[in-house]
Amino acid sequence: MKTFIMLDMPDDIKDYLVNLQSCLDIDNVSRDKLHLTMRFVGEITHDQDKKIQEEFSKLILPQMIFSIDHLGIFYNQTTVVWTGLSGDLNSLFSLNRTIENLVNNIVGSAELPFKPHITLGRTVNYIDLSMVQIPPISFSPVAMAYVHSEKVNGETVYQIIKKVVCGG
Repeated sequence: MKTFIMLDMPDDIKDYLVNLQSCLDIDNVSRDKLHLTMRFVGEITHDQDKKIQEEFSKLILPQMIFSIDHLGIFYNQTTVVWTGLSGDLNSLFSLNRTIENLVNNIVGSAELPFKPHITLGRTVNYIDLSMVQIPPISFSPVAMAYVHSEKVNGETVYQIIKKVVCGG
């Protein structure tokens, strides 16, 4: 099973991101899947999953405030369009280090360094973001979740296994 740890955001922020997606020529991430990935864990065994669940339950989500204020692109087999964050990034990176320590002790180190972003969508076409201006909007994460991800009938389905709300 594939797993990851993510921060969830308020509904009004998801609405804002869906509106932003409508201005871009991309294959959108669906509203219910918009999140900030704190650690992609990947394929793991049942025993590793149980250990991560136990350790995840000990985590505390601190109060943090971010602004979504710019767009970016990752180039790979497809082009990934994302929103970047500003704000309380020191706390975010501190939380990421805590999560990394927890997960690394169970499954090993992450393949890629942490780059805080929210994926909006993908495209195989060239996309020019230089003319796209986005008004900044602030938010605080509402929860942190440990999630299983699987393909069901060709669709990716997320199942929240454990959840921690702000402040513990």
